[in-house]
Amino acid sequence: VITNWQIVKVSSSGNDITLEGAQFELIPEAPNGKTYIGTSNENGIITWTYEDKTVVWLEKGTYTLKETGAPSGYQLSDTEWTVTITPSGALESIVSKDGSNITSSIDPATGMVSYFYTNEVLYDLPEAGGPGIHLYMLGGTLLMMAGALLVYKKRKEEVLRS
Repeated sequence: VITNWQIVKVSSSGNDITLEGAQFELIPEAPNGKTYIGTSNENGIITWTYEDKTVVWLEKGTYTLKETGAPSGYQLSDTEWTVTITPSGALESIVSKDGSNITSSIDPATGMVSYFYTNEVLYDLPEAGGPGIHLYMLGGTLLMMAGALLVYKKRKEEVLRS
């Protein structure tokens, strides 16, 4: 059981690149449970709210953690975690539903255990090039038509001479 824990939103490039503005839902498996909404702050730490009020600890239960909004410049992650909370608000277990490893670290000074939820960078390829090949295709077609017309006229003259 881990009493001092947090989830930190980081880039897949490294755990030292924290991401602000990611949005999460912590959905209870129990039918009457509370659904918490989380947002990552400037340090990437997810803070939880319930009915627009910040919560200090989560209620006992098993929850599914999923990302609902990715930070700017990053892809929305489809990774889901199962998080189990004890009656005292401590973390009993945290497991990835797809079986992937969850990276964590312990701060020796405070004893805080950080679990890292990663996001892939969203790559936008730049637009390159000019107007394209349309003008070249039109010019080539006109030249071929002019050449075909010249060949047709030249053959017509040869037929008339004979």
